[in-house]
Amino acid sequence: MCTNPDLETKHPTYKQRNISFFQRLSNSPNLNSCLISTNKVNEASIEASYRISYHIAKSGKNHTIAENLVFPCIKDAVECMFGEDHVQKIKNIPSSNSTVSRRIKDMSIDIEATINERIKRSPFFSIQVDGSTDVSDLSILLVIARYLNVNKLEENLLLCYPLTKRCTGEDIFNAIQDYFCENEIDWAKCWVFAQMVENLCLAVIKVYVVVSK
Repeated sequence: MCTNPDLETKHPTYKQRNISFFQRLSNSPNLNSCLISTNKVNEASIEASYRISYHIAKSGKNHTIAENLVFPCIKDAVECMFGEDHVQKIKNIPSSNSTVSRRIKDMSIDIEATINERIKRSPFFSIQVDGSTDVSDLSILLVIARYLNVNKLEENLLLCYPLTKRCTGEDIFNAIQDYFCENEIDWAKCWVFAQMVENLCLAVIKVYVVVSK
């Protein structure tokens, strides 16, 4: 039995407890340690969700593949190799269609911001303007950027923009100009490479006019 006077005064319900009770209590996890453990599990599950979403985006597959195929396969593999207890941990990973879609959007925004910042820091950059069509025969403007990042030349897709069927060189220029203005990209540091887009001469001429100003 504990005979500590402070314990009898402040925690009278514990005064009849023996020393082994308090030893067990001191060894048991407190609220903070439980929260830290829970946070680590949550962080791991969120990271796993982002990694899976990244691979889905990279493959070009529909977002529903996570819920309908990827996670059932993961659960089966984990159950076979590690047992049912570990399957419960897998169930903590967010895998809904809306979650995967949101993760992909988050990553695309982050990548776009990173590329824009690298372009702005580069002493110069170039853009290659190209055209394509999607499965619905919609014209797509593609702008590829080349820039210097820590003394290394990089190339990334900068802009993917839908255009009308009868787009002109001015339409192309205006689309690029709007994007540059919105993201504060300086035309003066730009070298332009253009190919495979109809009516592009006007766009290129306008670029040189802007730069010369």
